[in-house]
Parts: sequence; C-alpha cells; structure tokens
Amino acid sequence: MFKKLVVCFVTRIAFLCGCSDSEPERETLEFEAPITTFVNALNRKDESSLLGCFTTGAKEKFGESQKSLSDILSEEIKKAAGKDAVLKCSIKDSEKLDEKAIDEISKQYTDEYSMRLDIKKAYKVTVVFTTQAIDANDTYTEPMELITVKAGGSWYIFGDVIDELNLRVVNDEN
Repeated sequence: MFKKLVVCFVTRIAFLCGCSDSEPERETLEFEAPITTFVNALNRKDESSLLGCFTTGAKEKFGESQKSLSDILSEEIKKAAGKDAVLKCSIKDSEKLDEKAIDEISKQYTDEYSMRLDIKKAYKVTVVFTTQAIDANDTYTEPMELITVKAGGSWYIFGDVIDELNLRVVNDEN
C-alpha cells in the first residue's frame, strides 16, 4: 500500500511540474545556429567563434581589414546601449531556398570571393538584433534578411562578415 501511495505521489508531482503557464524555450533550428552562435560569440568576445560563423571567402575578405570583429561590434553596442549591454537576436521568419536559388547564391559566392562553395541547403532568415542592459538604452535593428547555408557539415552566414549592426535606441525619434 505504501509503495502505491509513493508512486501516486511521485506521478502527481511529475505531472504538476510538467504543467505551467509559460511556454518552453524555443529550440534553435539547425539553420539558425550560425546566427545564435554569432550573438553568443560576440557577447563572450570570442573572435575565433565569431568569425567561424562565416564562410572562408568572407573571413578572408574581412581578414584583409586587420581589425578585430568583436572589438568593432562591441564598440557599436557600447555607444548605442551602454558598457554592459549584451546582444540578443530574434528570428522573425525563415524560408527554405530551392535548388535554383541555391545555384544562384553559389554563383554569387564564386563571383564575389573567387572560390567555390558546395552549398547543400540554404535558408533566408529574417532576424532582429536587440540589446539588453541594466540602466541603459535598449536598442534594436531593423529586420535584416540573412542567408544561412550548409556547406560540408556546417552552417554559415552567407555573404560578407557582419561588421555593422546599425543599432537604434528603442525610444529614439530619429
């Protein structure tokens, strides 16, 4: 009898713990991973991981500038939102690209970077970057359309390295 009572009690607690008014946190989809990695790496000032979100051609092109990407973007965030602000992102929409679109961006990549990229999958993702800080300005970006591509076994942000976010203060009239 005692065992049945314990099992019933444990089952009821497990059921109640599983029910709540809040939704579970949304999992990142594989094609969103380079965008969330970009945000996390920037917040940690992890230059290697930050640049790893972009294709080889984009990294090589950016590497010619001899600047630290995390320093550039951190300075922009600091000016807009304050010293202790962190970057966040919100995925607003996504669309899987078809074979024709993939062929077009593959050709675009070859033209831009003078190298081939074997793209297996691609998505167009609409994202808004925001900042969050205690006692500072909250900022946002206009919705940005990014393309993420799967090449080899990894996902990347397609195109040039993002070195400017164009953050705006939430309550700014300009």
